[in-house]
Amino acid sequence: KMPLHDDRGGVIGLLGIARDITEELDLRQLAERRAEEMRALFSGNPLPVLVFASNDLRLLDANPAALRCYGYTREDLLKLSLPDLCESADAARLRENLRATARKTPAGSVPYRHKRRNGEEFDAQTDTGTLRQDGVPARLMIVRDMSGERRLQQDLHESERRYADLVESGLGMVWMHDLDGRLLRVNAAMAQALGYEREELLGRNLSEFVAEESQAVFDE
Repeated sequence: KMPLHDDRGGVIGLLGIARDITEELDLRQLAERRAEEMRALFSGNPLPVLVFASNDLRLLDANPAALRCYGYTREDLLKLSLPDLCESADAARLRENLRATARKTPAGSVPYRHKRRNGEEFDAQTDTGTLRQDGVPARLMIVRDMSGERRLQQDLHESERRYADLVESGLGMVWMHDLDGRLLRVNAAMAQALGYEREELLGRNLSEFVAEESQAVFDE
């Protein structure tokens, strides 16, 4: 706004100039919402996320989880291209798969052999998506380190094996039942103590094998 003056300099009114900025505000809100979504997807993501240029695959950004995973500082990592993080035999396959997805050919979730800065290799499951990074056509890659999951599965199998050995080799009666008392599992010691084959006990209610004078306590 600005004042309108008469010949003697007195203010006789105001000149106002306005424009409709509704669309700009909508776009700004959309941009802010997308930026917030990107921060959640990128910075706060517990999985490693890499951003790379679509044309030459050079790395443009990496979230904290990626820096920890690969063992680089952000400055050193951004000197590399995406294939530099792959085992040599997988680097060519990575380029081909990324070209395929650029041609809109579905590639899905793709496994690669990745390597850390110290040379350690690990199996990675990757998913990619598109975005623009500072005006540059770019893509992001979410990386899942499968070696940790595989070790966890191995530990679980080993734990289950030790548990089974402990249950089966124990002299004490060991059983599992559901909330209604139906037997789901019994060990050899329990079957022997009750005088049954193990298969005969499964599915029967544990209350059948409790003395009558103990039934009230058992039910409680």
